[in-house]
Amino acid sequence: MDLRQLRYFVAVGEELSFGRAATRLRMSQPPLSQRIQELERELGCALLDRSVRPIRLTESGRILLEEARDILDRVERAHSRTRSAESRRILTVGVVSEAVASFVVGLSGHFRDRLQAIYPEITLRVRMLGIANPAAGIQAGQCDIAVTRLPFDTRGIATRSIGDEPLVAALRSDDRLVERDEIEVGELRDHLWCQLPHDSDPLWREYWLGRPGTVSDHGRPQRTGPVVSSLAEYVQCVAWEGAVGVLPRSVARLYPAAGVSYVPLAEYPRNQLVVAWMTGRADKMVRDVVDVVTAAATSHGVQFFEPPRGREVFG
Repeated sequence: MDLRQLRYFVAVGEELSFGRAATRLRMSQPPLSQRIQELERELGCALLDRSVRPIRLTESGRILLEEARDILDRVERAHSRTRSAESRRILTVGVVSEAVASFVVGLSGHFRDRLQAIYPEITLRVRMLGIANPAAGIQAGQCDIAVTRLPFDTRGIATRSIGDEPLVAALRSDDRLVERDEIEVGELRDHLWCQLPHDSDPLWREYWLGRPGTVSDHGRPQRTGPVVSSLAEYVQCVAWEGAVGVLPRSVARLYPAAGVSYVPLAEYPRNQLVVAWMTGRADKMVRDVVDVVTAAATSHGVQFFEPPRGREVFG
């Protein structure tokens, strides 16, 4: 097993599609499929269930995906720290999901030139940490700043708001509730729920389970359903298993899927998008980058939060 195999598998495991993973890796699909088969033979177990479409991770696949992400993160962190010892500094921006990554990339044209004028030696990189990690790597030292969402435990972390948006319910398109103009989260109580891993930040996990504001289960509705680690898995569980969940409205625009509908949620706390950084590690460069990114998001990020045209129902 080598790092290239792990990168290939992480791409397939996150996209749950050989075609999308091959596009992401900028390679053709047949050699990618061959490399994954070689990895399965080497490990002596199936990592993917190919009998369904889209493909799914097996339990062994889920474990390897988690471990492979950690290994690749450690390797990248070692590279970054080594390179940072040189005169040219690399500043890493962590993001919590593919949707937030697209937001940051979309803004990059508005803040890149200004940053280069202030710090001609800076190289800015974006790293996606996954939806189970709301701090987006800043606590572990993987990233210098994060563009992420609240709520999560922010002890030792400074945050600055750069926008907010409403939530939608994700439901299978044959659900009786999709015909409604809006629904309340309590109307989903009898459904299976897409859940984040149990070791996720409690405030973060409860918010996306439709139970915002507390980490206690006392008097709270019970939630059962599939555990997901990426937005692709999330949407797949809605379509295939009839699970439900709550998502930011912008994510619904980025993840149209056959058999999945999105319906506005009534009376649910709006989601806050923030820039975050560790209070004890922020030097002048980090603070200046926070200022530049915040200014760009405030001035040019409005289109990210605009409602989509037409009804948010796909399939």
